[in-house]
Amino acid sequence: MILEKQYLLTERAHLMCPQMNFGIAFTINAKFIKQKFHNVMNELESAHPFLKCRIGYEAETNKYFYSYDEFLKVQVIEKSLAEIITENLPEDLWNDYNKTTSTDWNVLTDGLLQVFVYKAIEDFTILFVAHHLLADGRGLLELVQSFVDCYVEDKVPIFTEEKIISDITDLPVGSDLPFISKIVIENANKKWRKEKKQLSYEEYHAFANRFVLENKKNYSLRKIEDEDFSKIIRQCHENKITVNDYLLAKMAIEDQTDKIIMAFDIRNMIKNYVNGSLGNYATAVGILCKRKNKDMFSLAKSIHKKKESVIKNKSTLMTVLTCYMHMEPGLLDAAAITGLGIYESYSARFVGGQMFGFANRNGYSITNLGKIHSDSIKDAVFIPPASPAVKKIWGVLTVNDTMNICSCEMV
Repeated sequence: MILEKQYLLTERAHLMCPQMNFGIAFTINAKFIKQKFHNVMNELESAHPFLKCRIGYEAETNKYFYSYDEFLKVQVIEKSLAEIITENLPEDLWNDYNKTTSTDWNVLTDGLLQVFVYKAIEDFTILFVAHHLLADGRGLLELVQSFVDCYVEDKVPIFTEEKIISDITDLPVGSDLPFISKIVIENANKKWRKEKKQLSYEEYHAFANRFVLENKKNYSLRKIEDEDFSKIIRQCHENKITVNDYLLAKMAIEDQTDKIIMAFDIRNMIKNYVNGSLGNYATAVGILCKRKNKDMFSLAKSIHKKKESVIKNKSTLMTVLTCYMHMEPGLLDAAAITGLGIYESYSARFVGGQMFGFANRNGYSITNLGKIHSDSIKDAVFIPPASPAVKKIWGVLTVNDTMNICSCEMV
C-alpha cells in the first residue's frame, strides 16, 4: 500500500487536459493461459500501488492526490482472434483503443489502466491503455516488460513504493526558472487570484467530453526493419548523431516544420526517483529544425548540436516542469481548456493559449521510448498521447531491430 499520501505536483498538468491517454500494444511468444494471466496481473497490482489508485481531492487545500483502494482491480477485457496479424496489429485493437479513448477519462471514478487481451492459437496480444497520471511512456514500457518477465519467465515483480516528483529540490541543481520567467508566471498567478475562479474537476470533465467527441484523430503505423533499420543505424553512427536526431530531421522534412517538441527522460536526474516507480519522469523541450538548404543528415547534425546545448542547460531542459511548480494550481487546472476556447479566464487564456500552445494547436512532437531486445516479445507498438496542443505526434518504439513509428494526427 501507499505509505504516505502522494499529491499531484507536475502531474497536475495532466489532470485537466483532454486526451491524456496512451497505450502500448505487444505480442507475446507464449500461449494464453487465463488463470496465469490473471495471476500475473495480481502480481503487478501488488507491486505497484498506483495500479490500485484513482485520483482524490481535498477541497480544503485544493489538492489532488493518488487515492489508494485495496479493492480496486485493473479492468481487463478478453477477446478471441483466429490470428494475430503482427504487421498491422489486429483491427479490433485499434477499434477498442479508439472506443475507450472516445470520451474523457474520469480519473476520480476510474482506475488509471485498462487492459485488452486478444487471444490467438499460438500467441496473444495485449493492449495496455493508460492515463498519463499513471505513468509516462517509459514507465508504461517498464510495466509491460515486468508483465512479460512474470508471465514468461516467472520473475515476480518487486514491490515499488511509488515516489513522484514532490518538490523543486527533487530536480537537478540549476533547474529553476530564470528571474524574468518567474515574474511572468507570478503576474499570471496574481491575475488568476484576482479573478477568484476555481475550475472543478466535474466542470472540466463535462467540457472535455465534448471536446474529445468533436475532435477526431487518425492513427497510422509504419515499420522500419531489417536492412532499412540497419542502414539507419550505420548512417547515424557515421554522421555521429543519434537515432533521435535522425527522427527529428525526418519529421521536420516530411511535415515541413521548423520546431519539434521532444520528450526527454529525466529518471537518472531525479533525486528521489525509485527504480521502477510509476509516475511521470519526463520533460519536454522544443528543438529548432531550420531546414533551409539542408539534406536529411545535414539537418540531423544541426539538430544534434541544438539538442545537446538544450540538454546541458538544466534550466532550459526543466522549463516545463518548473513552470508547473511555480504556477497556481487552479490556474494550471484551467490552462488547457481555456486555451482551447471552452472556458473563460483572462489569465488562463494567456497561459494555456500562448505559453502552452493550446490556442494554435499546431505543434509537432516525438516521443521515442528507445530500443529493447526480447525473446519473449514478438512485437510492440507505442500509441502516443495526443495532446490537444499538437497537430501530429510520433510514438516510436524499437523491438528486436524493428522500429515502429505510430503517428497520430488531428483531423
